[in-house]
Amino acid sequence: MNIQQYETPTGKTGWKTNTYLGIDSITGNEVYAKIKRKTKKEVKDELKRQEQEFISNGYTKRKKTTVKTGNELIDLWLATYIDTVNKKTYKTACYSIDKYIRPLIGDIRLEKLSVPLMQEKINKLLKMEGRTNYNPITARIKEILKYGTTLEVIVHNPMDKVHISRTKTVQVEEKKIKHYNKEQTKRIIKTLDGISIDDNYREFMHATYLCLLLHTGIRPSEGLAIDWSDINFNKKTISITKTITNSGKDIGAPKTKASIRVVEIDDKIISVLDKWRKVQIAKCIEIGLKRPDMLFYDLVKQTHYRDNAIRDYHEDVFCVKHNISYKGLHCFRHTYATMWVNSGGDWKALQEQLGHSNISMTMNTYAHAEKENKRASQEGMVLYLKNA
Repeated sequence: MNIQQYETPTGKTGWKTNTYLGIDSITGNEVYAKIKRKTKKEVKDELKRQEQEFISNGYTKRKKTTVKTGNELIDLWLATYIDTVNKKTYKTACYSIDKYIRPLIGDIRLEKLSVPLMQEKINKLLKMEGRTNYNPITARIKEILKYGTTLEVIVHNPMDKVHISRTKTVQVEEKKIKHYNKEQTKRIIKTLDGISIDDNYREFMHATYLCLLLHTGIRPSEGLAIDWSDINFNKKTISITKTITNSGKDIGAPKTKASIRVVEIDDKIISVLDKWRKVQIAKCIEIGLKRPDMLFYDLVKQTHYRDNAIRDYHEDVFCVKHNISYKGLHCFRHTYATMWVNSGGDWKALQEQLGHSNISMTMNTYAHAEKENKRASQEGMVLYLKNA
């Protein structure tokens, strides 16, 4: 117990404590009793009350009696979920829950959530138009209700016994990913190779950025978050540990654990990055700024680039100037993966390079790629493009 005296801005004195109570059995977060009172005795009395309440509630600050409806359970689940994912993933989950799950179970009292009722609700959900795959929705409902059993506001999870029919699947045309074919890719590479610092600083930077995407397969938002310290020129690797999030406003952790990885880079990218490093240093000296930690940094605004700013420049300026068909920045990642498969590259190595959670995701996404008997390596793919 650490109780300290403090002084308010008005000159009055009081007593405070920030005492550790333990780990919340529901949220898994550390719980502290933050108390301010006029006297030391009042702090002690309140601390004792909070300690007893924390223990009597089952080592949690959540009150079971407040969870009565589906909406209240959803709100509690979201309060825990928000600490486990990035902002974009959380907003996506909220949108899905508001659109599909709250209308199904939000107003229902938890004691009424029986297997027959949930079966009826799920059958209704599966008949809704506008989606071809409801598995993520039903899985989310099951996850939320399972959380209810953890809170002991639901005795059994009714979703465990609900039958989810998969017999009537909607046949949809396979989504075609956007990528450049071999001839287009060779022309883009030739264009990028022809751009020098003599053109202008912004264009040279953009060409470096595109070259990096095309030769590594990293996500555009990952490329914008790279620091110079993430690059190992001797080992020819880049550590991907960050990404641009929240519509470009912030830099945060990647969406999944698999996205945190070390990607291989070839000799060409080593040379390109080395040239860019010298150009960036020279520009900073010219305008009197300290060289930034980031590869791609807005020297005017002195902040990281937002992904929409890079995308707009790519579409409205770069592609127009060089007569390149605009297919978005993500198509460079798809082009990289397609060329990898075409060159006979190993699927497992590609999965790790792209940062996919499992190999089936990689194989399903790039099943369209024509397989040719070429060298299966990073350098082999570069040779394939050069010599094809």
